[in-house]
Amino acid sequence: MEGWVTVEYNDNDKLVIDYSIKEGPKRCRECVLAIYSGKSCSKLDKSYHDMEINPWSKDEKALYITNKNRRAAGHFKTENGYSYKKNECKFIVLLDKDDGRRRLAGKGSKDKGPKKIACGQLIPESKPKDHCEDD
Repeated sequence: MEGWVTVEYNDNDKLVIDYSIKEGPKRCRECVLAIYSGKSCSKLDKSYHDMEINPWSKDEKALYITNKNRRAAGHFKTENGYSYKKNECKFIVLLDKDDGRRRLAGKGSKDKGPKKIACGQLIPESKPKDHCEDD
């Protein structure tokens, strides 16, 4: 999979998430972008928010919709209850669906929860690539 995701804050303290995806799932209508806590993309914990309602869901419009060529581009605005600084070094995760769960399906499990399609760490552009290694 190729692409990029950027996360910024606007003047109203909303997260603005821009994305461009190539070679994603074909015609996905319920694929979700979410921020997760964890130690690495292979050791994710739970969706990262301090809100009563999970902002990383289809109902909250945290979606990316791919076309028949497996591409998607766009943006959405949301809140997760944390400041820009607290979102640094967390992980942006592309999921193949939303089923309201806070945890991902485990490897080899019979759990049919959402599956991780791609993942990357949120490192500010002004910081070096190793900025998050001490976290």
